[in-house]
Amino acid sequence: VLQELRNLGELSTKVLAETKIGLAVNQLSKASHGSEELRDMAKCLVQDWKQLHRKRKGVAESESPKKAARGAPVAPETPKKAPPVTGARLKVLEKL
Repeated sequence: VLQELRNLGELSTKVLAETKIGLAVNQLSKASHGSEELRDMAKCLVQDWKQLHRKRKGVAESESPKKAARGAPVAPETPKKAPPVTGARLKVLEKL
């Protein structure tokens, strides 16, 4: 399952939160029982997701305030829709 999640590529924070995949993988990364290999894979996934989230958040935060500070009009941010849960993502969710 962890490899399938990695194969899905970049998942939005919204998808990780709504499906609780992020929570489940994070708990697995901290588990005291089970395979060390699985814990390591889970830790890598969580680190990748956190890094991606910081990157996205940093880009969004760095654009809006600077424009507003200069007096330039700032268009309201439109929420980005997460991709529909189909195909491989649906299979992963069914396995959880």
